[in-house]
Amino acid sequence: MPLMAGFTEDAWWVTSVVRGRGELTEFFAAAMAGLPPTLMIQDLLAAGDRAACQLTVAGKEQTFSIAGFYRLRGDRIESARIYREGNAEIS
Repeated sequence: MPLMAGFTEDAWWVTSVVRGRGELTEFFAAAMAGLPPTLMIQDLLAAGDRAACQLTVAGKEQTFSIAGFYRLRGDRIESARIYREGNAEIS
């Protein structure tokens, strides 16, 4: 899965707590199954080992904004904390 190449082996993702590439692989596979969303970066700030971005997610019937705050180790994501506006569950 090319997406997973961007994460460290011990990465963790906080929307719901997901730790390690194995759990992340399962999390993203379930989240993306049959879903063709489009992510558009609105703003991106990076300094040292930290990055923050505002994304717009557009699907068939939904559009909403999310913000992600990332800690990097080398060229991979070590941790991510994701905030979604209101009820931004992808259905």
